[in-house]
Amino acid sequence: MKIALTAPLVILAFTALLALAGEAEWKPRYDAAMQARADTDMERARELFASLATDIEAALREERSKGEARAETATAEYWLATVYLHQGSYRQAAVLLQNAFEIRAKRFGENSAPVADVIDKLAWFAEDPENGVAVMRRALAIREKVYGFDHRSVAATLEDIGLNRLVAHRYEEAEAAYARAIAIMERLAGRDNLEVVEPLDALAWLYVVENRDAEAIPLYKRSLSIVEKSVGPDDDRLANALEHLAYAYRNLKRQDDAEPLYLRAVPIREKLHGPTHILTLSSVGHLKDIYDAQGRTSDSERMEKRLEAAH
Repeated sequence: MKIALTAPLVILAFTALLALAGEAEWKPRYDAAMQARADTDMERARELFASLATDIEAALREERSKGEARAETATAEYWLATVYLHQGSYRQAAVLLQNAFEIRAKRFGENSAPVADVIDKLAWFAEDPENGVAVMRRALAIREKVYGFDHRSVAATLEDIGLNRLVAHRYEEAEAAYARAIAIMERLAGRDNLEVVEPLDALAWLYVVENRDAEAIPLYKRSLSIVEKSVGPDDDRLANALEHLAYAYRNLKRQDDAEPLYLRAVPIREKLHGPTHILTLSSVGHLKDIYDAQGRTSDSERMEKRLEAAH
């Protein structure tokens, strides 16, 4: 990576807006593909990513015909690289990101928000977590200078850093990053806003990984409370919140507390995805494990039949 964050802060507002041309069209389609992945509908996700890649490739050819160093060219390169990363086309993505970095650094300054966006993606190519977090921290420093310390993009970068630190088993650093992300989102959106749930769950999962399930449970309870107030009764986000809390209970062998949560999650998943979807069967499988642990043979056999029928 040829990254050097030494230039002074430069923000060219009008040109920066031009650099984001195309994002209004591509981002919703990218978000739809990512949601399909979250729903474990991998075939649909592949189709959405492939269609988006084709369209951005065409847009990039058009932009390059107008000029290789244009801000719009860098935007198309950035978004195409982002899609390529999820398609596993890492070499092509790396070339595009390096080009986008050079164009944006020249046009906006190396300490600009558009450059920070590219740096985020370049972190994918770090040789190890320590190199990766160094890149992420560069992006964080830029965003703090551009937006201030309380901004959604700052919180999102902190979540990325938290995950990196978790993977590296640097748990104290991960906890600090997640805690700061939570505090930012609480100030920006309010303590009971859905936007707080993601960093809350990230911190709770860190505690689960550290075998600190008793500390994870209050966080998962708070997430569940927020989600229950914010979404309808048949929503994947509600099922997620139920399953997260249930999992922490199971780790503490609190089967009686976990069972009703899974029993609530199963019909939600079934209604949204059908009885044989992996998200439905996951909760069914957890219920079977609970019944096995409790010696409830007939209930366990009932869940086993559901699992067998799906195959």
